[in-house]
Amino acid sequence: MLVRWIGLVREILNNPMDIFEKSKSNEAFSAILFLIDEFIGERAAKFRKKPYICRKMTRFYFSLMKFFPVLMKFSPIPFVLTILMLAVCQHVRAQEWRMVITQTDGTKIEMPTAGISDVTFTQSAPGTVSLDHPLRVLVLGNSYALDATAYLDELVEAAHIDRDQLGVYVGVINGGQFSDWTGRYKYGSDVVLQKMAGNIVMKDKASVKELLHQEWDLIVVLHVSNKSYVWSTFEETLPELLEIIRENCPNKQVEIAYQIPWGHTEDVAETELAGNIECARKLADGFGITHLIPVGTAVQNARNTSLNTSMYMTRDNWHLCMGVGRYVAACTFFESVIAPLAHVSVLGNEAVHPITDEEKRTYNGSVAVDASNRRLCQLCAFYAVKDPFNVTAISEK
Repeated sequence: MLVRWIGLVREILNNPMDIFEKSKSNEAFSAILFLIDEFIGERAAKFRKKPYICRKMTRFYFSLMKFFPVLMKFSPIPFVLTILMLAVCQHVRAQEWRMVITQTDGTKIEMPTAGISDVTFTQSAPGTVSLDHPLRVLVLGNSYALDATAYLDELVEAAHIDRDQLGVYVGVINGGQFSDWTGRYKYGSDVVLQKMAGNIVMKDKASVKELLHQEWDLIVVLHVSNKSYVWSTFEETLPELLEIIRENCPNKQVEIAYQIPWGHTEDVAETELAGNIECARKLADGFGITHLIPVGTAVQNARNTSLNTSMYMTRDNWHLCMGVGRYVAACTFFESVIAPLAHVSVLGNEAVHPITDEEKRTYNGSVAVDASNRRLCQLCAFYAVKDPFNVTAISEK
């Protein structure tokens, strides 16, 4: 093992800028990001902002890598840091990757993965699963926010999460962008929130100022999809909205997250998603937003599998199709927002979604979620949350 580690350390330090390319072919590299997140996460559960801490610490290491070639001439710091990083990968094995899900009855299922070794997730047993603390979520968005949360409560219920500790509310402005929410705030217009998950009662009809003036734990913002790949529109309109949020929310520790949208039609989706991701990547440095809900990445993961539908996972070339489309999005929201506080992954969740008569009548391209495809939907979301900036090729074997 020691010889193996020394070889890996040398490889990392000799080629620090190739780390992400190497992650596709070397099991240690591909496990680093995930295992550090899990390793630190288990020990940081008591912290209110555990997901933020995990991402920050992991990114800190990789941000240093560009300086490794220079630092190595004067200091052993790169060597020590890399040893520490590899230390959390001590269970990485040079064998076929697999993931084991422990179900509620104690039986185990091997899950096909895209590069994560021997990680066991325990799906909640019947009963109530408590969150680390009550979670009140406000989403200031548009119709894409509804797509991402429409089936969320179904996942929450199937995971046996204490719904009295949860409240997810969504505000929608059709075609809404950051500046539209700023405008509603300035004009004092009333907004009606829709409760999408949980039982916590919050004021759901009032001015934006009054709605913000509640004890939210997480506020999610969305940009309009046809501008979400144009960084200048973030720079021009997001700062004022963030200032309004931070000024009015009484919880000064409130976390702000951003939902990454998906690309649209097949001919432009990958290009649009690349732009969406690039803008999302800049949010940490530009605005201190590190919590991302990568619905767009998850949808593109799904489009590259047998889940893909006749209308490219949409119902109108814009909004997600009923069934698998919205289910993948809800799984992403769950894994990013709820799972860290419940210590229950979406993987193994038994929720399904048959297409309702209304959905059949109203929308095109709907595909039901059942026991045969829910696992693949969940994997698409899981890998998006673990690697929001890259589309993952997921094995269906």
